Amino acid sequence: MSSTVRVSIAVFIGYLVYLVAALLVGIRPDDVGDWIKLLVKGFLVATFAVATVEWVTKRRARASEPRR
Repeated sequence: MSSTVRVSIAVFIGYLVYLVAALLVGIRPDDVGDWIKLLVKGFLVATFAVATVEWVTKRRARASEPRR
């Protein structure tokens, strides 16, 4: 599976988790502006999480490479 597909799936799952958690905590958007803010925040949180995981993976890969 390509990296783009994995990242897209991770963003989607992270996004859904953020939205469900926000709704369970009691954030109930009333108007369209609130929904848009919630969607943007969810996308940013999911993107940040994926970027962090990708950064850690690359860092570990570099650390396991033999030193010259």
